[in-house]
Amino acid sequence: MNTPNVPDWHSIPRFLCALLLLFAVVACGSSSSNTSDATNQTADTLTSDADNGQADTSDGSNTISLGDATGLLQSKADIEIEKLENVEIGSYRSPTLNVTVTEETQSFMILVQGSPLTVYGLLKLAEPDGTLIYSAPTLYSCSPCKNRILPTTEAAAFLVPNSPKVTLKPGTYTFQIGGTTETESVTVQIVRYQSPTRLSAGKLALNFFLTGVGGVTSANVNESPVYTKLLSDMANIYTQAGITIDNVRYYDIPETFQSIKSTTGGDDDLSKLFRQSSIADEGINIFIVRSLPSGILGIAGGIPGPAWIKGAATSGVAVRWNGTSTGDYLGAVIAHEVGHFLGLFHSTEQDGSDDYLDDTLHDDTNNLMHWTGDTSQALPLVETNHRISVDQRFVLLSNPFVHLR
Repeated sequence: MNTPNVPDWHSIPRFLCALLLLFAVVACGSSSSNTSDATNQTADTLTSDADNGQADTSDGSNTISLGDATGLLQSKADIEIEKLENVEIGSYRSPTLNVTVTEETQSFMILVQGSPLTVYGLLKLAEPDGTLIYSAPTLYSCSPCKNRILPTTEAAAFLVPNSPKVTLKPGTYTFQIGGTTETESVTVQIVRYQSPTRLSAGKLALNFFLTGVGGVTSANVNESPVYTKLLSDMANIYTQAGITIDNVRYYDIPETFQSIKSTTGGDDDLSKLFRQSSIADEGINIFIVRSLPSGILGIAGGIPGPAWIKGAATSGVAVRWNGTSTGDYLGAVIAHEVGHFLGLFHSTEQDGSDDYLDDTLHDDTNNLMHWTGDTSQALPLVETNHRISVDQRFVLLSNPFVHLR
């Protein structure tokens, strides 16, 4: 098997979703000259298979079936989770892996967990008939493609479908994982949402990690007008997608986490912060800090994030608040970052490129996921801002995590 083109992989920073306060930094989904889905490669190079509907011609001789290898490990209501440990990556890629989709599978998520210093992505994803809906000759994600994928460090998640353009078909899907470490073992999980009908509503559990900013702790958070407002604002925004805030929990962590100065390297401040999620119950982990680098308002651990993996360097979102302002923007910024964590890319990037959803208007600053949303997020919520489109709702409701019961 040929070794992929890997020299630039080892210099890739963790792919984090960032809202910017004063000026641009690398953000999730950005396709500017140095951050086009974290690659300078052209769309023509990356989409020759996926966009032309070419078939996967591999013979399947080195194929592992998750169902055959592990069976059903967990079933919670309509959520099924299968797990395969010690998947060997050699020459920067895994063997071909299988996942079975039934008539009632509405969506599935691939989770990969490995080394803190390794970036993981998909090299291919094929439908039961072999048609590729995602293909990239290296680890980097294709742009554009039918089912967009973003590589992520240590614990990565890939959602299928993440666009109405992709319709699941009963049968065996195949995929291959790529990584920036030549040889290692990883753990792979498949999370399926099973339902006789297409999803129409969902719920979210939220875990807030409090560092003491503004004097707010788990003992007094219910008396804080800032937190009361941000939860109300989040609820109003996600109502557009049919998603309700179902359960909110609060955890105190040391004040030393108030200042986040580094976001890459595996042992950086942000990784250490997100690892605090190991103490929490199931939920989206939201960390409130006093400062983030370079004027960043918020950061998400991935698009989507690995919601079922606790204690990893990508297991949450972080949002800054100075502790003295009224924090009117907090609900919308958190909603934006949670949108990333559930699978939404920026509707429009700084360089003017758009996501691959048909109904998100170009450069619509009223869309929740516009890259410059922070310029309006301090304003009161009105009908014309923080919009979620129909296609964005499709993505959010495709994430199995919003269907835990």
